Amino acid sequence: MSPKPSVPPDVWRFGQFELDASTRELRKSGLRVHMQEQQGRILEALLEQAGEIVTREELRVRLWPSDTFVDFERSLNAAVAKLRQLLGDSAEQPRYVETVARRGYRLVCRVEARARSREDGTLVPGMIDAETGDSAMGGKRARWVIPAAAVAILSLTVGSWLYWGPAKVDSGRAPVFRFVVTPPEGTRIHSVSAVSPDGGKVAFVGIDSSSRRMLWVRELASETPLRLQHTDDAVSPFFSPDSQHIGFFAEGKLKRIPASGGVPKNVCDQDQAAGGTWNQDSLILFSQKGRLYRVSADGGAATEIPRPPAAPGEVI
Repeated sequence: MSPKPSVPPDVWRFGQFELDASTRELRKSGLRVHMQEQQGRILEALLEQAGEIVTREELRVRLWPSDTFVDFERSLNAAVAKLRQLLGDSAEQPRYVETVARRGYRLVCRVEARARSREDGTLVPGMIDAETGDSAMGGKRARWVIPAAAVAILSLTVGSWLYWGPAKVDSGRAPVFRFVVTPPEGTRIHSVSAVSPDGGKVAFVGIDSSSRRMLWVRELASETPLRLQHTDDAVSPFFSPDSQHIGFFAEGKLKRIPASGGVPKNVCDQDQAAGGTWNQDSLILFSQKGRLYRVSADGGAATEIPRPPAAPGEVI
Protein backbone atom coordinates (compact mmCIF):
# COMPACT_ATOMS: atom_id res chain seq x y z
CA MET A 1 0.00 0.00 0.00
CA SER A 2 1.27 0.46 0.32
CA PRO A 3 0.97 2.81 2.33
CA LYS A 4 -1.99 5.31 2.57
CA PRO A 5 -1.97 9.14 2.20
CA SER A 6 -0.99 11.02 5.35
CA VAL A 7 -4.36 12.73 5.17
CA PRO A 8 -6.67 10.12 3.66
CA PRO A 9 -9.23 11.23 1.09
CA ASP A 10 -12.95 10.97 1.80
CA VAL A 11 -13.99 10.03 -1.72
CA TRP A 12 -12.23 8.30 -4.61
CA ARG A 13 -13.64 8.94 -8.10
CA PHE A 14 -12.79 6.94 -11.20
CA GLY A 15 -14.75 6.40 -14.41
CA GLN A 16 -18.46 6.16 -13.56
CA PHE A 17 -17.66 5.12 -10.01
CA GLU A 18 -17.28 6.81 -6.65
CA LEU A 19 -16.00 5.09 -3.51
CA ASP A 20 -16.67 6.53 -0.06
CA ALA A 21 -13.39 5.82 1.77
CA SER A 22 -14.94 5.86 5.25
CA THR A 23 -17.83 3.48 4.57
CA ARG A 24 -16.40 1.59 1.56
CA GLU A 25 -19.67 2.32 -0.22
CA LEU A 26 -19.38 2.11 -4.01
CA ARG A 27 -21.70 4.02 -6.33
CA LYS A 28 -22.00 3.90 -10.11
CA SER A 29 -23.46 7.04 -11.70
CA GLY A 30 -24.86 7.89 -8.27
CA LEU A 31 -26.50 4.48 -7.68
CA ARG A 32 -25.19 2.24 -4.93
CA VAL A 33 -23.46 -0.98 -6.00
CA HIS A 34 -23.23 -3.89 -3.58
CA MET A 35 -19.58 -4.80 -3.00
CA GLN A 36 -18.17 -7.51 -0.76
CA GLU A 37 -15.41 -6.73 1.75
CA GLN A 38 -12.63 -8.48 -0.16
CA GLN A 39 -13.41 -6.60 -3.37
CA GLY A 40 -13.52 -3.36 -1.36
CA ARG A 41 -10.07 -3.93 0.11
CA ILE A 42 -8.57 -4.76 -3.27
CA LEU A 43 -10.14 -1.65 -4.80
CA GLU A 44 -8.82 0.55 -1.98
CA ALA A 45 -5.29 -0.77 -2.48
CA LEU A 46 -5.45 -0.13 -6.22
CA LEU A 47 -6.82 3.40 -5.75
CA GLU A 48 -4.18 4.29 -3.15
CA GLN A 49 -1.44 3.31 -5.61
CA ALA A 50 -3.14 4.25 -8.86
CA GLY A 51 -0.83 3.72 -11.82
CA GLU A 52 1.57 1.58 -9.80
CA ILE A 53 1.78 -2.16 -9.33
CA VAL A 54 0.10 -3.52 -6.23
CA THR A 55 1.82 -6.86 -5.68
CA ARG A 56 -0.02 -10.07 -4.97
CA GLU A 57 1.77 -10.25 -1.64
CA GLU A 58 0.53 -6.78 -0.66
CA LEU A 59 -3.00 -7.90 -1.42
CA ARG A 60 -2.53 -11.12 0.55
CA VAL A 61 -1.59 -9.08 3.63
CA ARG A 62 -4.66 -6.89 3.20
CA LEU A 63 -7.10 -9.71 2.64
CA TRP A 64 -5.92 -12.51 4.91
CA PRO A 65 -4.13 -12.31 8.29
CA SER A 66 -0.84 -14.21 8.55
CA ASP A 67 -2.47 -16.98 10.60
CA THR A 68 -5.25 -17.58 8.05
CA PHE A 69 -4.88 -20.63 5.83
CA VAL A 70 -6.35 -20.24 2.34
CA ASP A 71 -5.54 -21.33 -1.19
CA PHE A 72 -4.07 -17.88 -1.75
CA GLU A 73 -3.47 -17.98 -5.50
CA ARG A 74 -6.92 -19.28 -6.35
CA SER A 75 -8.70 -17.08 -3.78
CA LEU A 76 -7.00 -13.88 -4.95
CA ASN A 77 -7.68 -14.66 -8.61
CA ALA A 78 -11.35 -15.21 -7.77
CA ALA A 79 -11.57 -11.99 -5.72
CA VAL A 80 -10.04 -9.90 -8.52
CA ALA A 81 -12.32 -11.54 -11.07
CA LYS A 82 -15.35 -10.59 -8.96
CA LEU A 83 -14.09 -7.01 -8.69
CA ARG A 84 -13.70 -6.82 -12.47
CA GLN A 85 -17.23 -8.19 -12.90
CA LEU A 86 -18.50 -5.54 -10.49
CA LEU A 87 -16.80 -2.79 -12.52
CA GLY A 88 -17.85 -4.23 -15.89
CA ASP A 89 -14.17 -4.72 -16.70
CA SER A 90 -12.19 -7.48 -18.42
CA ALA A 91 -8.68 -8.88 -18.03
CA GLU A 92 -8.16 -8.94 -21.82
CA GLN A 93 -9.04 -5.27 -22.43
CA PRO A 94 -8.85 -3.61 -19.02
CA ARG A 95 -10.42 -0.21 -18.50
CA TYR A 96 -9.75 -0.27 -14.77
CA VAL A 97 -7.71 -3.23 -13.46
CA GLU A 98 -4.70 -4.43 -15.43
CA THR A 99 -2.94 -7.70 -14.64
CA VAL A 100 0.87 -7.47 -14.44
CA ALA A 101 2.02 -11.02 -15.10
CA ARG A 102 3.50 -12.84 -12.09
CA ARG A 103 3.61 -9.60 -10.09
CA GLY A 104 0.20 -8.18 -9.31
CA TYR A 105 -2.33 -5.64 -10.55
CA ARG A 106 -2.47 -1.98 -11.50
CA LEU A 107 -5.30 0.56 -11.76
CA VAL A 108 -5.07 2.16 -15.20
CA CYS A 109 -7.84 4.73 -15.21
CA ARG A 110 -7.95 8.40 -14.28
CA VAL A 111 -8.45 8.82 -10.53
CA GLU A 112 -9.48 11.77 -8.37
CA ALA A 113 -9.20 11.72 -4.60
CA ARG A 114 -11.27 14.33 -2.81
CA ALA A 115 -11.69 15.58 0.73
CA ARG A 116 -14.90 16.83 2.27
CA SER A 117 -15.08 20.31 3.68
CA ARG A 118 -15.33 19.76 7.42
CA GLU A 119 -17.82 22.61 7.76
CA ASP A 120 -20.50 21.83 5.22
CA GLY A 121 -19.68 18.35 3.93
CA THR A 122 -19.15 19.46 0.34
CA LEU A 123 -16.30 17.98 -1.67
CA VAL A 124 -13.07 19.90 -2.10
CA PRO A 125 -11.96 19.06 -5.67
CA GLY A 126 -8.52 18.37 -7.04
CA MET A 127 -6.81 16.93 -3.99
CA ILE A 128 -5.04 14.30 -6.03
CA ASP A 129 -5.44 13.71 -9.72
CA ALA A 130 -4.09 11.12 -12.11
CA GLU A 131 -3.26 11.76 -15.75
CA THR A 132 -3.39 8.89 -18.18
CA GLY A 133 -0.46 7.97 -20.39
CA ASP A 134 0.15 5.23 -22.98
CA SER A 135 1.64 2.06 -21.50
CA ALA A 136 3.96 -0.32 -23.25
CA MET A 137 1.07 -2.79 -23.61
CA GLY A 138 -1.03 -0.28 -25.52
CA GLY A 139 -3.42 0.35 -22.68
CA LYS A 140 -3.67 3.31 -20.41
CA ARG A 141 -1.45 3.69 -17.40
CA ALA A 142 -2.21 6.23 -14.68
CA ARG A 143 0.50 8.72 -13.78
CA TRP A 144 0.23 10.57 -10.49
CA VAL A 145 0.51 14.31 -10.71
CA ILE A 146 -0.42 16.89 -8.14
CA PRO A 147 -2.07 19.87 -9.78
CA ALA A 148 -1.70 22.57 -7.20
CA ALA A 149 0.04 19.59 -5.62
CA ALA A 150 -2.29 18.12 -3.17
CA VAL A 151 -3.64 21.52 -2.21
CA ALA A 152 -6.54 20.05 -0.30
CA ILE A 153 -4.44 17.48 1.56
CA LEU A 154 -1.79 19.92 2.63
CA SER A 155 -4.03 22.89 3.33
CA LEU A 156 -6.24 20.81 5.60
CA THR A 157 -3.17 19.62 7.52
CA VAL A 158 -1.56 23.04 7.80
CA GLY A 159 -4.91 24.59 8.73
CA SER A 160 -5.35 22.09 11.57
CA TRP A 161 -1.84 22.75 12.87
CA LEU A 162 -2.46 26.48 12.92
CA TYR A 163 -5.72 26.00 14.75
CA TRP A 164 -4.39 23.65 17.45
CA GLY A 165 -0.91 25.15 17.61
CA PRO A 166 0.32 28.12 19.66
CA ALA A 167 -1.37 30.82 17.59
CA LYS A 168 -5.12 31.05 18.16
CA VAL A 169 -7.43 32.71 15.69
CA ASP A 170 -9.76 35.32 17.15
CA SER A 171 -12.58 34.40 14.82
CA GLY A 172 -12.50 30.81 16.05
CA ARG A 173 -11.97 29.54 12.51
CA ALA A 174 -8.72 28.10 11.24
CA PRO A 175 -7.09 30.02 8.37
CA VAL A 176 -6.43 27.92 5.28
CA PHE A 177 -3.16 28.28 3.40
CA ARG A 178 -2.84 26.98 -0.14
CA PHE A 179 0.44 26.41 -1.89
CA VAL A 180 1.83 24.54 -4.90
CA VAL A 181 4.26 21.63 -4.80
CA THR A 182 5.32 20.79 -8.33
CA PRO A 183 7.08 17.51 -9.17
CA PRO A 184 10.85 17.82 -9.69
CA GLU A 185 11.77 17.69 -13.37
CA GLY A 186 11.54 14.18 -14.77
CA THR A 187 9.62 12.78 -11.81
CA ARG A 188 6.08 12.21 -10.63
CA ILE A 189 4.95 12.43 -7.04
CA HIS A 190 3.66 9.41 -5.18
CA SER A 191 0.27 9.90 -3.53
CA VAL A 192 1.66 9.47 0.01
CA SER A 193 3.26 12.61 1.44
CA ALA A 194 3.75 14.17 4.87
CA VAL A 195 3.59 17.69 6.26
CA SER A 196 5.90 18.50 9.17
CA PRO A 197 4.36 19.23 12.60
CA ASP A 198 5.61 22.83 12.45
CA GLY A 199 3.81 23.29 9.12
CA GLY A 200 6.98 24.43 7.38
CA LYS A 201 7.98 21.42 5.28
CA VAL A 202 6.50 18.72 3.10
CA ALA A 203 8.17 15.37 2.42
CA PHE A 204 7.22 13.28 -0.59
CA VAL A 205 8.43 10.37 -2.69
CA GLY A 206 9.47 11.23 -6.23
CA ILE A 207 9.41 8.51 -8.90
CA ASP A 208 11.62 8.99 -11.95
CA SER A 209 11.16 7.62 -15.47
CA SER A 210 12.89 4.35 -14.53
CA SER A 211 10.45 3.90 -11.59
CA ARG A 212 13.20 4.63 -9.08
CA ARG A 213 11.79 6.09 -5.86
CA MET A 214 13.63 8.68 -3.76
CA LEU A 215 12.67 10.91 -0.87
CA TRP A 216 12.36 14.68 -1.37
CA VAL A 217 11.67 17.47 1.10
CA ARG A 218 10.63 21.04 0.43
CA GLU A 219 10.59 24.03 2.71
CA LEU A 220 7.28 25.72 2.02
CA ALA A 221 9.08 29.07 2.03
CA SER A 222 11.16 27.85 -0.93
CA GLU A 223 10.20 26.76 -4.44
CA THR A 224 13.08 24.28 -4.75
CA PRO A 225 12.76 20.80 -3.24
CA LEU A 226 15.79 18.97 -1.84
CA ARG A 227 16.46 15.39 -2.90
CA LEU A 228 17.59 13.30 0.04
CA GLN A 229 20.42 11.04 -1.08
CA HIS A 230 20.64 7.35 -0.12
CA THR A 231 16.83 7.01 0.07
CA ASP A 232 16.27 4.64 -2.84
CA ASP A 233 12.95 2.73 -2.73
CA ALA A 234 11.60 5.01 0.02
CA VAL A 235 7.91 4.85 0.90
CA SER A 236 5.59 6.36 3.53
CA PRO A 237 7.57 9.30 4.95
CA PHE A 238 6.65 10.82 8.33
CA PHE A 239 8.23 13.54 10.46
CA SER A 240 9.71 13.61 13.94
CA PRO A 241 7.82 15.80 16.46
CA ASP A 242 10.43 18.58 16.11
CA SER A 243 10.17 18.44 12.29
CA GLN A 244 13.94 17.96 12.00
CA HIS A 245 13.99 14.30 10.93
CA ILE A 246 11.99 12.12 8.57
CA GLY A 247 11.17 8.47 9.08
CA PHE A 248 10.57 6.23 6.07
CA PHE A 249 10.63 2.60 4.93
CA ALA A 250 13.09 1.19 2.38
CA GLU A 251 15.04 -1.99 1.64
CA GLY A 252 13.36 -3.97 4.40
CA LYS A 253 14.25 -1.37 7.04
CA LEU A 254 12.60 1.42 8.97
CA LYS A 255 14.99 4.35 8.56
CA ARG A 256 15.39 7.97 9.64
CA ILE A 257 17.23 10.86 7.99
CA PRO A 258 17.73 14.55 8.83
CA ALA A 259 15.24 16.70 6.92
CA SER A 260 18.20 18.83 5.82
CA GLY A 261 19.91 15.82 4.25
CA GLY A 262 22.59 13.40 5.35
CA VAL A 263 23.11 9.68 5.75
CA PRO A 264 20.05 7.63 6.74
CA LYS A 265 20.18 5.59 9.93
CA ASN A 266 18.58 2.17 10.19
CA VAL A 267 16.11 2.06 13.07
CA CYS A 268 14.96 -1.57 12.78
CA ASP A 269 14.04 -4.31 10.36
CA GLN A 270 10.53 -4.28 8.90
CA ASP A 271 8.55 -6.34 6.46
CA GLN A 272 5.61 -5.00 4.45
CA ALA A 273 5.15 -1.91 6.59
CA ALA A 274 2.05 0.22 6.11
CA GLY A 275 2.96 3.60 7.61
CA GLY A 276 4.37 5.03 10.82
CA THR A 277 4.23 7.89 13.30
CA TRP A 278 6.81 9.39 15.68
CA ASN A 279 5.75 10.60 19.12
CA GLN A 280 7.14 13.03 21.70
CA ASP A 281 8.67 10.18 23.73
CA SER A 282 10.99 9.34 20.82
CA LEU A 283 9.04 6.21 20.02
CA ILE A 284 8.03 5.24 16.50
CA LEU A 285 4.86 3.26 16.00
CA PHE A 286 4.41 1.44 12.72
CA SER A 287 2.19 -1.20 11.18
CA GLN A 288 3.36 -4.26 9.31
CA LYS A 289 1.43 -7.30 8.16
CA GLY A 290 -1.67 -5.95 9.87
CA ARG A 291 -0.03 -5.68 13.31
CA LEU A 292 1.23 -2.68 15.30
CA TYR A 293 4.83 -2.35 16.52
CA ARG A 294 6.86 0.19 18.48
CA VAL A 295 10.57 0.91 18.47
CA SER A 296 12.87 3.59 19.86
CA ALA A 297 13.66 6.26 17.27
CA ASP A 298 17.33 5.73 18.25
CA GLY A 299 17.15 2.16 17.01
CA GLY A 300 16.74 -1.32 18.42
CA ALA A 301 14.41 -4.27 18.20
CA ALA A 302 10.77 -3.55 17.43
CA THR A 303 8.17 -4.82 19.90
CA GLU A 304 4.72 -5.90 18.86
CA ILE A 305 1.90 -4.10 20.66
CA PRO A 306 -0.59 -6.76 21.77
CA ARG A 307 -4.10 -6.53 20.44
CA PRO A 308 -6.79 -5.87 23.06
CA PRO A 309 -8.87 -8.94 23.93
CA ALA A 310 -12.00 -9.30 21.87
CA ALA A 311 -15.33 -8.67 23.54
CA PRO A 312 -17.82 -11.55 23.46
CA GLY A 313 -19.04 -12.00 19.91
CA GLU A 314 -16.50 -9.50 18.52
CA VAL A 315 -14.03 -10.44 15.78
CA ILE A 316 -10.69 -8.65 15.74
